[in-house]
Amino acid sequence: MEYEGEKELNLLLKRLQAHLSDDEFVIACVERVESSITPFAVVREKEGLTIVITTGEACKIPISFSHTWALITCEVHSSLLAVGLTAHLSSALARSGISANIIAGYYHDHVLVPYELRGQALCILNNLGM
Repeated sequence: MEYEGEKELNLLLKRLQAHLSDDEFVIACVERVESSITPFAVVREKEGLTIVITTGEACKIPISFSHTWALITCEVHSSLLAVGLTAHLSSALARSGISANIIAGYYHDHVLVPYELRGQALCILNNLGM
């Protein structure tokens, strides 16, 4: 059986290492994903497809967006059944007035924060286990 990740919140916080992507991202709603781009994430909603793409890819297609985002990956293999991790991440950022849009992947959680607050957000997340 494949390891499905850590469930214990205290261990997750202790082992968490947040890493900032070099790319700047946008979040937009589109009718379909253009074949010229490779989104980081796609969420299907009744209103359309929400995509997370780099600003470089956003320039390739005609989409509008109002904000840019930094992507922080939490380098700890968290179980999808772990309780409290994403709440802990978003609460810590919220205490500093930082918006957090969290995407849970199979292996890691990813947090999109306003691009201009990326350094502060990274510091907050990396200090959670201390």
